[in-house]
Amino acid sequence: MRTFNLWDTLTLVHLITLSLAIPALTSPFTPRSQAVCANYPNTIAGTQTPSSPAPRSHNLHTPKTRAGRDQPVLWCAPSSATSILVTMASAISGASVEALLSSCYDAILQHISALGDGLVPSGVFSWPPGVNNLALHVWDTNNHQVTWGVLGAALSALENFMGDSDEWGGATFLIYDGGVEVATGVLGLSG
Repeated sequence: MRTFNLWDTLTLVHLITLSLAIPALTSPFTPRSQAVCANYPNTIAGTQTPSSPAPRSHNLHTPKTRAGRDQPVLWCAPSSATSILVTMASAISGASVEALLSSCYDAILQHISALGDGLVPSGVFSWPPGVNNLALHVWDTNNHQVTWGVLGAALSALENFMGDSDEWGGATFLIYDGGVEVATGVLGLSG
């Protein structure tokens, strides 16, 4: 009886060793599709983008409408591994949106200059209403945390996207740092 159990054990060990050597047909570790940035078509989102500005591109792969785009657009921040997946929601005056984004970006740079980069406290960034009662809200998502530097790069990318496409307005956007979703944001009219 002992020989039989030993034989079964050896056979089982042999089969396990062989099965580990054969690649599985589906694996949870298969790489995700490698999406490229709409503004840097030769750069995979989540990798470092070139330091030179992206060429202006009016072909953003989706038709533009005043009510928004049919599909979200993946847009990357320059000199960064930060990207956003932006969906336009409504048209708002370009000057108002640009002023809000610019003031947010300036405040973030001042914070980093004074206190250094780090996590956004409580994982929430809300910018009070600006011109025309606009507001911006960003919060941590996907069990990750956003830093001041990534938030600044994301807002820079959002302003760059709207300026390049000449489509200013309310929007929702996901923020990715190195290909990992870290935050969600909404820009729109407050109250």
